[in-house]
Amino acid sequence: MNLFKNKTVIVVFALFFTLIPGVLQAALPWDAKFSQSGSPIKTQILNLINSAALSVDFAVYSFADNDLLNALGGTPQAMRSAGKVRLVVDKDDISATMISALQAAGVLVYLDPTSGSPYSHNKFLVVDGLYVWMGSANASSSNYNGYYDNNGNVFSSALLAANY
Repeated sequence: MNLFKNKTVIVVFALFFTLIPGVLQAALPWDAKFSQSGSPIKTQILNLINSAALSVDFAVYSFADNDLLNALGGTPQAMRSAGKVRLVVDKDDISATMISALQAAGVLVYLDPTSGSPYSHNKFLVVDGLYVWMGSANASSSNYNGYYDNNGNVFSSALLAANY
């Protein structure tokens, strides 16, 4: 009888670990990219920002990318006028020129005031309350092109977005 119970447990575990990843993927569609030549992470982020119709909430530790500046500034005017395009970034990892350009484009820029440790090291983007990008890459070319081993993941989930 003990042998039967052990085999049952093994079969249940095998089914669980075989079926659950597929169920999770079907329930929570996602797309993963990694830093390499051609900037697939940057393209992933740009595509999300360019698709925005309602809101963009972006948090990164460092922001130094003109293409992302232009994408945020190119979101619909109604979104920017309503304060629905927001960026949170570490105060020591964005230039004054970049801050001015973002603000002139109508992007609300929030600077994390913390110096030293602890500091905000978040990297996420929420678009239209439906799409969530999260990963390890900052908004800079060295993070996108394979200089560091970074990843970017896009999830399509209003429930996940609501938690941000």
